[in-house]
Amino acid sequence: MASTERILIDPSWKYFSTSSQRKSNISQYCPRQPYLSLTLPLPDLPDAALFVRRLQLTTTSHDQGYSGNPDKYGTYEGSFTHFDVQVKEPTGQDRVKRQEFARNIRACLEPRKHVVYWVLTPDLSYSVRNSNHGPANDCAWLSVIRGGDTVQIVPNAEYPGWINFVLEACIEVWIEIIENANLSRSITYTSSVLSMYHVLDGLRKEIRLVIIEPSMDLESDILQISLEHTYLTDNDHLTYEALWYCWGNAGEHCCISLKGPNQSLPAIETSISRNLFLALKALRYERTARSFWVDQLCINQSDLEERAEQVALMGDIYTKAKHVSDYLADYIAFVPRSRLDILTVLISALEMRATDPRDKVFALLPFGKETYDIRDLPELVKPDYSKSVRRVYADFTRWWIWHHRSLRILSAVHTLTGRTWLNMSRCYTSDTDYGRKSDIPSWSFWSDGRSEWRRATLGLEEHGPYNASKGFEVDIDLLESTIKKVRVI
Repeated sequence: MASTERILIDPSWKYFSTSSQRKSNISQYCPRQPYLSLTLPLPDLPDAALFVRRLQLTTTSHDQGYSGNPDKYGTYEGSFTHFDVQVKEPTGQDRVKRQEFARNIRACLEPRKHVVYWVLTPDLSYSVRNSNHGPANDCAWLSVIRGGDTVQIVPNAEYPGWINFVLEACIEVWIEIIENANLSRSITYTSSVLSMYHVLDGLRKEIRLVIIEPSMDLESDILQISLEHTYLTDNDHLTYEALWYCWGNAGEHCCISLKGPNQSLPAIETSISRNLFLALKALRYERTARSFWVDQLCINQSDLEERAEQVALMGDIYTKAKHVSDYLADYIAFVPRSRLDILTVLISALEMRATDPRDKVFALLPFGKETYDIRDLPELVKPDYSKSVRRVYADFTRWWIWHHRSLRILSAVHTLTGRTWLNMSRCYTSDTDYGRKSDIPSWSFWSDGRSEWRRATLGLEEHGPYNASKGFEVDIDLLESTIKKVRVI
């Protein structure tokens, strides 16, 4: 076993763990609450990504010691006390839905330890489970876990009379941090795909368009896409529609056939997010091609400079589109109908899923009434993907206070997961879990939360009777001095 362990753990991986020896008796009537939680760290560097390489769960427990069917005593067959593993996003939503990983031995009072682990490496994917519990399930779900997610062990008992006596548990995670991992993006950028993305002309506001080729079989999963270019500064630019959708789960991909502007070159198979695939498929016509601007395909996501420039053009892109189609699918998304103040826009979009949290500021600036003209914004808040996630949100908060001469944004902390005075999400089980936010300024707006919580937040409404500063004016000189220090750093 020792030699196997050396193979399954790379010394370069970072190790995190948590454990508990809190005794807990779980019956059918107990709420399904986590017994133990471990929140993964957020990468410190911009464009760095966290990958879970190994996850190990250990439980020590037993059931009530009796049951019917004595012939099944001492086996796992017909055992109705078990443990589930689940992974929560920072918003409290499921990243990985609850799945069973271990059961107690039936009608046995002797505590038994079960060790279950999954391993996922770039060139090898396999998993191992405690030998007396049978083969493990697929471990591909490890690939969708992200920094800031919380891994939880949930004990269960299924029928009256069955009790899960939990004595202790442990969660161990080995992670790899990869720099310059291009946080974003679900599209697969092979050298062949990159050859389709030449540098765009920013002065002429050049953009790419996605052409959805028609198909007589609208149910077919064979989706043919072409790329075209147009210039928004031209009065006769190509007519197109814009697509507003939610990126969805970064771990769910579908393949498409992608053809570049050079029609003499063959099409290339590449992958996009499943949510975009479903949107394009739903928008496809039988006999007529349709032209759309879609951020995931129309922007070279591996080019940070282009991403910033194209995000800055999104106000013009949506304004000049013939029509904006909304595709929500299985996810909650904020769909802008008219320009609102930018803080309302960002709070309304808290539930949106984004593989890069910076997009939940930069991509929404065109929909704020005070930020829609991105060219006139100060450098502090303009799209800049060279900044870290923490820096983007801290700079936005500073700018908002300076622009509005108000501290009202500080009340928005009560819409954020893990930052409120009360743990409303029930995603975490102990006060120590709040430590995951310790490296984020306590005054800074952030990407994870619930828009519905704003209704119960005093001081957040623009013209409400309450405010975060008790009526005192903001010290602009002090604020500007901190902004200057940030610029110097």
